[in-house]
Amino acid sequence: MKSDDLSYLQRILTNGIIHHSRRFLLVIDDAQEDICREDCHEWKSFLAPLKCAKSGSMVLVTTRSLKVADHVGTVKPFVLEGLPEGVLWEFFRMHAFGSDNSDRNTVLASIGRSMVSRLNGSPLGAKMLGRLLSLKHDPIYWRNILESELWKLHHEEKEMMFTHEGEEKNSISPALKLSYQYLPFHLKRCMSFSSVYPRDYEFDAETLVDCWVAAGLVLPYGGMLALDVGHGYFQQLVNRSFFQKAPTSSRYIMHDLVYAMAQQISSNECFVINNREDLSRIPPNVRHLSVLGSSGLKSSDLESLHMYKTLRSVICISMDSDIVTTSVAETRFSDLVNIRMLRFISCQLKELPENVGNLIHLRYLDISACDFDKFPDSFWRLYKLEILDARNCKIRDVPKGIIKLVNLQRVRLKDDLMRQLGVCRV
Repeated sequence: MKSDDLSYLQRILTNGIIHHSRRFLLVIDDAQEDICREDCHEWKSFLAPLKCAKSGSMVLVTTRSLKVADHVGTVKPFVLEGLPEGVLWEFFRMHAFGSDNSDRNTVLASIGRSMVSRLNGSPLGAKMLGRLLSLKHDPIYWRNILESELWKLHHEEKEMMFTHEGEEKNSISPALKLSYQYLPFHLKRCMSFSSVYPRDYEFDAETLVDCWVAAGLVLPYGGMLALDVGHGYFQQLVNRSFFQKAPTSSRYIMHDLVYAMAQQISSNECFVINNREDLSRIPPNVRHLSVLGSSGLKSSDLESLHMYKTLRSVICISMDSDIVTTSVAETRFSDLVNIRMLRFISCQLKELPENVGNLIHLRYLDISACDFDKFPDSFWRLYKLEILDARNCKIRDVPKGIIKLVNLQRVRLKDDLMRQLGVCRV
């Protein structure tokens, strides 16, 4: 039996529930509208083994979507209210003023309270707006934000917007929009690029900065290397709460509302293929694209990517080894003239095609955990390659051709190969 056989997994779960004969509480946090596709078929399959549970067991679902609540709920949903204004003010004050008692400035405090009253109890809005205002304790700066047209537009749109079919959509709060609007241009580009990764993706800071550099979003400045400049950018975005520490690792995540805003802002340039239907929705001028292994694609589906001449980044995540190997082998790389970054994350790619050398602008290649033991001869023509991540590949010796990659700055190989190489930066 294979562990990815759904019926097999369902039987294991069913037998476990029957064997232990205990009540349980299962919490599904932040369910998305994908759960409602195909008459909730996947949701019903997920629930099937749980129906043999002992009486009193419960599944608790949290979601921002009333559509999800209507489809999966068996009781009337509990709609959570925002924080009381007094509590929200204290939370906002902590982020806007810190511990220096600057809130004793009655003018700033008055403006701040006016903004807090418009946040509808949102702690995320209070945090991001507070971080934005903390940059400059100047009444003119604060009043400009208070009087922004975004507040008025949001009021007119209301908290929830309805399409002509009656489906509701979450609107992006003005606090988030203002936080983005007041970002410098270089930070806007880096933040919006991050939406090419799937929702709830955990970012490694160093790898994300590598991606920014490879995509041409970060340049050397004032004698500093682009990599060091990029780390400064990332820290600024963390300080403004666009990224936050993941709860169980050293990585970072984007709050789902921040992610939704990033997707909205970059919808013409960044795209995530979650399912086969998304293939028809790819923007014609897409620049950054990711493909998820859960999308149910066939290798023939990916062969069409060569049509998108503006592509600069392609990221494949957890794709079946046969599918990704076949599709990559048959891709017309000579047509992808602008590709700067290729990442195969947990894909177990079996080989790189001989024509990979046609990617003359490639800066960053991630083939970590791939399943091959040698590079094609054309690989050493990738003269602009700056970052090569080949950790956990089956390569046994440092390839001699690596000296031909004259712009290579960062190499990640297995530990024994790194010792052979003798340096971590070439």
